[in-house]
Amino acid sequence: MKAVPMTKKPSFPLMKQGDIQNIYHLQMPRWLFTDPRYMGLALETKVAYTFLLNRFQLSRLNGWVNEDGAVFIIYTRRSLAEEMQVSYRKIIEAMKELSAAGLI
Repeated sequence: MKAVPMTKKPSFPLMKQGDIQNIYHLQMPRWLFTDPRYMGLALETKVAYTFLLNRFQLSRLNGWVNEDGAVFIIYTRRSLAEEMQVSYRKIIEAMKELSAAGLI
């Protein structure tokens, strides 16, 4: 499928193919939005899960795994709140929601 040609240029610079290279990013699981078990979770909860999942992957790569294959992460609630730029209280609520949903 080809893109429709632009007839008028916008007043801001457009991104080009080579503009984004190796930018650190998070991948949010789509199933958090499509699985009926998780669709009702608050957006902050879904974002918190994404941050935790990212930390999980980093810990796994660093070999923080026990003999049973369990991966350990160190991520304080305060650090998570700071990174997400939300209140500590929001993180407490998100963690309760994640726990109730069986995701942590």
